[in-house]
Amino acid sequence: MTQHRRRLLLVSLVALELVAAIVLLRWLLGPHGPAPTAQPATVAATPEVDRTQPPQPGPTDQVDGAQPTRLWVEPELPASLSAGIEDWLARQSGVEAWAEASGADLTIGWLKQTGAQPLAEIVLVPVAHFYSLRQEIATDELRRLWLGEPHPQDTGSLLLTSIDTSAALEALFGPPDPKAPVMIVPATELTDRLWSEPDALAIVPFDHLVPRLKPLAVDGLSVLDADLDQHRYPLRATVWAEGPDDWPRILAD
Repeated sequence: MTQHRRRLLLVSLVALELVAAIVLLRWLLGPHGPAPTAQPATVAATPEVDRTQPPQPGPTDQVDGAQPTRLWVEPELPASLSAGIEDWLARQSGVEAWAEASGADLTIGWLKQTGAQPLAEIVLVPVAHFYSLRQEIATDELRRLWLGEPHPQDTGSLLLTSIDTSAALEALFGPPDPKAPVMIVPATELTDRLWSEPDALAIVPFDHLVPRLKPLAVDGLSVLDADLDQHRYPLRATVWAEGPDDWPRILAD
């Protein structure tokens, strides 16, 4: 009986070993088996760069050496307009001031050139001292006075003006005759000088009118008339901008 039990125990042990071997073999060959051998990563080949060619600029790159737009501004413009242009120029990266009109790409001045755009309009006003009895003057008389071609019916008055206003009058009437009764005085001294010459007249921009000056009507049209049609008023001088592309339009806006 004891011998029989020993045989059964031996058979049971052998069976258990076989079962354990089968389980181990299935584990090794199943999804929990050893991890596959790692393959080396594939590195993409870097294209060869041609070092003999200079790099090409992208669409947003600024090309080195590009020439800025050269701007010439007439020196004898009204001070308020010149100040506005200088302020605009200071905010531009592609524009630089230029000393002469002949070499400039963009010009601003009284002379109208082909393709020029109007930039500003200056309204000029003939004036006398405040207590003058004179009420008006004709455009033709002003022109004759400026050109030194008086008629017998003209008063022959001395005409005072500042240097920037004289440039505007030259754009309207042409250059003055050297013998014409025209005197150029600093704008800051014009009113006092007019009061010291009782029979004299002066011409000033509209924004330079002060209480000591009496505006005269021109051809029956007064700048003090609230219903004045400015297109009919004869003493209007235009400042022009001329240049390539859209610069004149940009300035005018």
